[in-house]
Amino acid sequence: MAKPVPDCDGIDLTIGYPGRLGHLRHPAIQVQVKSWSVPAGSRDHWNYNGLSERQFNTLAGRGFRVPRFLVLVVVPSEQFDYAHADHARLQLSHAAYWASFHNHALVKADSGTRRHRVEVPKDNLLTPKVLHDLLVFDPEAEG
Repeated sequence: MAKPVPDCDGIDLTIGYPGRLGHLRHPAIQVQVKSWSVPAGSRDHWNYNGLSERQFNTLAGRGFRVPRFLVLVVVPSEQFDYAHADHARLQLSHAAYWASFHNHALVKADSGTRRHRVEVPKDNLLTPKVLHDLLVFDPEAEG
């Protein structure tokens, strides 16, 4: 995992696997991470309004060699409720979800400050298995 310094492209982390994973060698993904303590949405989606149009455009569209994703971390409103620890475990509250916008068109971003609402499926819970699957994700293979 690497964090670009300075953050010039809106990408917070690059996550990679050091070696062969499936048919790929040294696969990687890039993610933009947003935390959210006042979640809102429907039964099936989070309706996140925290991306600027410029930030959305760093994730949207095709042609990236390394796939890009939004990771939305839903956190408690009280900072001391984020994590609970004892000698057996570290438990984080609440959960992280992912979304891909590779099939979305770029939006016109005049000022870079206007917000662009995105839907993040609640079924897209970020788990270790899902992270593995994202590393071998091929957006160009999808229609």
